[in-house]
Amino acid sequence: MRKTEYARPRTWKKIIRFSLDVLAAILILCAVLCTFSSRFLLNTEAYKSVVITEEFDSAVIKSIEESIEASSSIVEIPSEVVLEAVDRNRLIAYCHEYTLSFIDAAIENKEFAPEPFQSDKLKDAIFKQMEEYSEVAVVTEEEANAVYEYTLENIQQTLTYIPKLILNAMPSAARILSALAITQKLEAVFYALAAVVIVSNFLFGKNGHLLDVFFGTSAAVWVALCTVEIPLLMVTLYNIPSRLALSKTTFYYLVKGVFDMLFARSALVFGIALAIATAALVIAVILITKKRKQQTREDKTERFYRVHFEKEE
Repeated sequence: MRKTEYARPRTWKKIIRFSLDVLAAILILCAVLCTFSSRFLLNTEAYKSVVITEEFDSAVIKSIEESIEASSSIVEIPSEVVLEAVDRNRLIAYCHEYTLSFIDAAIENKEFAPEPFQSDKLKDAIFKQMEEYSEVAVVTEEEANAVYEYTLENIQQTLTYIPKLILNAMPSAARILSALAITQKLEAVFYALAAVVIVSNFLFGKNGHLLDVFFGTSAAVWVALCTVEIPLLMVTLYNIPSRLALSKTTFYYLVKGVFDMLFARSALVFGIALAIATAALVIAVILITKKRKQQTREDKTERFYRVHFEKEE
């Protein structure tokens, strides 16, 4: 039986293949980062799903109630009356619009100028409530307007919950996000370049080294993705927002949502890519192991010797 000879690549070929493996891993890592950036980081709707939750809505109403109750000693208007007049759903809808407008302004690098909250029924409700006070004989328009303006301003300040420190820093953050918009154009380019490098690596390896190239590329991509995924998982599990000195206010849920977007969502995206790379690496290891077992069996195959017999005359 003829022994199968397995070609061994030369040193310079190994260096080229290794370089192509590393280049493919870097390109795929950049491509996945661009995917996350374009699909999530620069997508207002993606933030909506992580920021605006039932807990967020409950925090909006709770903040309004606490604010009104805190000022009830001044205006003497029950929070139930105010909430019924302005409509809880309108309060929540305004806070949704305010939040998404803030995020959209940061992503699009434009001025953040939310519309002021208005309520036509609030003034009537305040006027009616003041007339019911036994100690007040006649409620003047000026008195009702003063209470209305104070109450509306109180609601407005509570609804526009993002601190001025954050608002003042937004232009700088907006410029950074605007610069990241280039990732939307580079996403397809990185995937295409990675495909070209991988195909070139296989062509360079030729038939005798296809499994080695497959293993090298899979391993390089796996290591690159692990380098990013492991820190992301650690930060996500640490859950920084829960450790901040913040009460469960509307602002807390904005911080939590942004944190989840930057780390939890990115960990999910890179985790999916890592799972694919892990599957490819496992397949490569199985195939190489099978190949080496076959080579070992061939090495141990019984050798045949040619014997020449001469016929006696």
